[in-house]
Amino acid sequence: MDEVLYYPELVRLDATWRCNLRCKHCQTGMFREPGSHYSDLSTEELEELFKQLSRLGTKQVGFLGGEPLLRHDLVSLARTLHSLGIRPSITSNGWLINDRIAYVLTQEVPVDIAVSLDGPDHSRHDNIRGKGSFERAVKALQRLVNYRGRSRTVLIGISAVIHRYCQTNVIEYLDLANELGVDYMVMAIVHPVGTAKQYWDELSIDQGQVLPLARTILKHFQSGKFSFSLRLNFTYSRYA
Repeated sequence: MDEVLYYPELVRLDATWRCNLRCKHCQTGMFREPGSHYSDLSTEELEELFKQLSRLGTKQVGFLGGEPLLRHDLVSLARTLHSLGIRPSITSNGWLINDRIAYVLTQEVPVDIAVSLDGPDHSRHDNIRGKGSFERAVKALQRLVNYRGRSRTVLIGISAVIHRYCQTNVIEYLDLANELGVDYMVMAIVHPVGTAKQYWDELSIDQGQVLPLARTILKHFQSGKFSFSLRLNFTYSRYA
């Protein structure tokens, strides 16, 4: 071939600006100008986007936010993606995942789901996301794993942001993920973008501690007792 064809195999989409939580490290604000009031893309606009992505060869679309489950049309959008041969996924704070939602997303309209956990216990997670959010996130994961059962038609995981409050408890993080029976876990270092800029002195991890922290995690993970896959995103950079 005289030229290489590039296409977006995986697309990550902020499905909504809205959210029921106010997290200290939220990245959504990094794409918005102060005082701006952008509206979400409509159902019709997203469906047209999906058709274009399908023609380009996209294999997966991941819904982020805000909180994607605040969109009333999310299940319908997932169905549209399936009809186009695109695999849908969601990253959620877990607050809205009740029994009905867990059943629909694992049985009726299969969607890969990652629930955000920003600490292995109430004190650390709730400090970032608000009172009661840890319990709701854990219950959401338990529901999803229960309704999914032994089938692997959908993948259930944990999206974890490592910050100063939880960096000394990363081993407990791994143990909790194993106990919950998830399929994968993604750990990422907090970055100074969006809301995190306001709390940077409170949340940041010293750059010199990042590599030792990664080694600690990998050493524990390589013990062989874990049944899930792990991905680390520990590239530390300071955004403008």
